[in-house]
Amino acid sequence: MSSEREIKTLLDGIYRIRVPAPVEWMPETSCYLLVSREEVAIIDPGYPSPQARELLKELLPKDKKVLVLLTHGHIDHYAAASWLAKDYGAEVLVHPLDLKKVTMGAIREVISRAEDVKNYWLLLGFTEMEEVWTALRKMESLYPSPIHEVRPVTSRIRLHPLEVLVVHTPGHTSGSVCFFVPQQGLLFSGDTLLPLGQETWLSGPTFCEEGAHLSDYKKSLEKIAALCPKLILPGHGEPFDDLTGKLLEVRSRHLERRKKVLSALAEGLTAYQISCALEPELEGYRRLLSVGMVYAALLELESEGIVRRKASTPLLWTLS
Repeated sequence: MSSEREIKTLLDGIYRIRVPAPVEWMPETSCYLLVSREEVAIIDPGYPSPQARELLKELLPKDKKVLVLLTHGHIDHYAAASWLAKDYGAEVLVHPLDLKKVTMGAIREVISRAEDVKNYWLLLGFTEMEEVWTALRKMESLYPSPIHEVRPVTSRIRLHPLEVLVVHTPGHTSGSVCFFVPQQGLLFSGDTLLPLGQETWLSGPTFCEEGAHLSDYKKSLEKIAALCPKLILPGHGEPFDDLTGKLLEVRSRHLERRKKVLSALAEGLTAYQISCALEPELEGYRRLLSVGMVYAALLELESEGIVRRKASTPLLWTLS
């Protein structure tokens, strides 16, 4: 039997599995199992590592229907779904806006939009483009074969006797969702909300993805606050119950970034140059994520009339 570190019982019939990543720099994923009378729901199975397979086999009854519920279409959350579909006949469910990420692979989906994405990065002033693009190409090798049998998730799922509500929470991706169990006040948040000290980055300002911008994310946080969950089970890290503290942290981090962006705009700068000024130690993919978050702040400040793009050079930003 696996150690307590690997499989943890959260409540009766609800388990958490810590799934390791295939590469050192990626975090382990928290996979959750909800075992009901007739079905087993697996939320974000993570990577298809031998260790993860053994952990899941310990908890998966062979006589029950298996559902795979994905909070969003990133490989560290869905990759093992292909194995579960093949060996257990599992139904794989994801929000329609992230369907292509799962059937193609999220990196492959970005690569399929290569021209648009690269032109978009030029507007950010991003100068590490070829380095990051090469790294994305290498990451393709981590992806399983395309998962063709994927269905759009509905607004609610019955797991007798539980009812799971599907809450669309775009921001991290356009098709991000949280799964809420009202009877127990449990919110499975994926990457929409992570533990204190961890930031949720947004796909829209990073990868030119519609419906995954700062305004979308703020509305998602309002939805979550209205649910008043008692316990939040994130896609990475430990469960936590301080929703108020987490929302305050997100707001504080956002306001601090706005303040720093404004202080850097004494003269015309690109989003990339501002990012380098604020976090000079970053490079490659991590730099790209930082540039995206800076750009998100700039877009919000622009909508408020506080900053503007230079008419002669639109990739340069300045104070209004």
